[in-house]
Amino acid sequence: MRTYRCEDVTLSDRGIDSKGWLCNPQEKGKKTAILVLGPKDASNNTVLLQYATRLANYGFVVLGMEETQNVKAAIDYLSLKDEVDPNKMYAMGICNGTNEVLASTEAEKRLKAIALVAGCYKRKEASRVKVPTIVIHGGENEKEYQSAQRVYDTICAEEKLAIWEGSVTHAQYFEDPLVLDKTVRNVFRWFKTH
Repeated sequence: MRTYRCEDVTLSDRGIDSKGWLCNPQEKGKKTAILVLGPKDASNNTVLLQYATRLANYGFVVLGMEETQNVKAAIDYLSLKDEVDPNKMYAMGICNGTNEVLASTEAEKRLKAIALVAGCYKRKEASRVKVPTIVIHGGENEKEYQSAQRVYDTICAEEKLAIWEGSVTHAQYFEDPLVLDKTVRNVFRWFKTH
């Protein structure tokens, strides 16, 4: 088990504050960084911390933020950290955060790959997404499952992977330790190979 330090972070953009955590493994040297965007419901911020700490345990510097409209500001923040390798930047969206991650990939060229987990997709197509993408989604809610499939089908990245977990509910991605661990393992493997 790695040791890491977590600290509160507030990013301000156009008068709007976004709060979150920076989790930083204590090893020396440059590390891969992941921006994790989560649900906009403030009561679910523990979800961000659970994903951020699990990813930090794999050796990533992780910035877990409430849903934010300005992914660029968050990536700028990470890229200026001494411990971050600016050539190894990734993003992960959970629930509503998937929409911000999808929207950011067109303009934000520093992202090497993205992960979309249990998305509540407002954007029904993702034809401009060209970075390697993994989509992880449960199948219990048929409408959300079909929406996730439509988004996946329209992603035009040369490399993409879908993990459809038929018996996993949306809530399990937020609170079930076994589902959280499995999801983070899959995201880790995806980012490690891209």
